[in-house]
Amino acid sequence: ERRWRLAEDEARRAVALNPSSAMGYEWLGMALTALGRLGEANAAFEQALALDPLSQTYYANAAAVLVNLGRHGDAERMMERAVQLGEFGFIPYLWWTGVDVLLRVGRIDEAERWVERCAALGPQAELLAQILRARVLFARGDQRGARDLLAGVASTIPPGAGFEVFVSGASFMIGEVDSGLYWLERTAAAADLLAIARFLPEIQQVI
Repeated sequence: ERRWRLAEDEARRAVALNPSSAMGYEWLGMALTALGRLGEANAAFEQALALDPLSQTYYANAAAVLVNLGRHGDAERMMERAVQLGEFGFIPYLWWTGVDVLLRVGRIDEAERWVERCAALGPQAELLAQILRARVLFARGDQRGARDLLAGVASTIPPGAGFEVFVSGASFMIGEVDSGLYWLERTAAAADLLAIARFLPEIQQVI
C-alpha cells in the first residue's frame, strides 16, 4: 500500500505541474484504483477522458472501475464508446475489460463473441483468447472445463510474456485462489505495476 500512496503523491504532483496531462490523470486513477478508492479513481479517469476523449484505454479504465462500483450500465456505455473509436487490435487489456464487463452484466453470448473476435486477430492473441474463453466457460457453469483450459494455458506461458496478470485475474474469477496468488506474484516479479493496479479491485472482491 505504501508504494501506491507514493504513486498517488507523484501523480498528484504531475497533474499539478501539468493540468492538461491526460496520462497524469490516468496514473492518478491507477494509484487510486490500487488503493481501493474507486470513486476518486473514476473522477480521475473522467478527467483523463475530458483531456483525451479518443483514448480507448481511458474508456476501458473507466469501465473497469465503474463495473466494480456496481454501475454496470455506465460500464457498458464506456466500453461501447471505446468500440466506436475503432478496432482494438491486439491490446490485451481492452479485450479483457470488454469481456469482463459483459460477463458481469450477464451477457455471456456477447462475451463469447468478443472472445472469438479476439482469437481472429491471429496467433499472437491465442493465449489471451484461451484465458478469456476459460472465463466464459465458467460463466456458463462449466467449472471443470474452465479450470482445465486455464491450467493448460498457464503451463505454456513463458516468463515475462505479459500474460501473467490475465491468468491471475482469470484464476481468481473461477475460484482458483492459490493459482491466482501464484500468478499475481509472477506479475509483481515482472514489475508490471500498472497491470496489478488495474486488477486489484477485482481480486480483492474474491479473496
